[in-house]
Amino acid sequence: LYRKFPCRRTLVDASVTQRNARLADDGRSLWTGEPGGMVWKLDERGVGIDAFKVEGMVAMPLVSPTGDVVASTGPESLRVWRRDNLKTPLIELKPIASGELGGFHYSGDGSRIAVLVEGGAAVWSIDPFGEIGRFRGDEAPLSAVALSNSGELLAARDRTGALRVWDLTSEKLINQASGPTQA
Repeated sequence: LYRKFPCRRTLVDASVTQRNARLADDGRSLWTGEPGGMVWKLDERGVGIDAFKVEGMVAMPLVSPTGDVVASTGPESLRVWRRDNLKTPLIELKPIASGELGGFHYSGDGSRIAVLVEGGAAVWSIDPFGEIGRFRGDEAPLSAVALSNSGELLAARDRTGALRVWDLTSEKLINQASGPTQA
């Protein structure tokens, strides 16, 4: 990231640290955010070429590769907004007493999002907006999620280290590998 975007080092050294840098879908610019909901798109030199603010956001924004969707995660909730309507979240999830909320990931094309919730993974399509499904491990709660670039595959690891891969079109488990074993 530093080789392609020397400006990123400047961002880290700035008085207001901007984090959650994400390569934009054009492959040449960078989306980044700062606490309080300010989002920036920077060119290779670190010059701002686009910006917007999500009012009322306290946490660090997580921007999709397309810049069309922004999310905020925290211990209290997950909220996801579409850029053309920053007043009303698409999703607002709050953990329940027995559940957890965390682990957020966009597909590379920005068409889908996955989040860890209540020991499993939930996946949503952005346009049209809708939940695709919820996925669970067999034995232990899931602890990490990732979507393929096209958003067609979901990979999730559970707390034992076991890995599962689902095809989101069929919602079927297509591959799994057990976690590490101790000798």
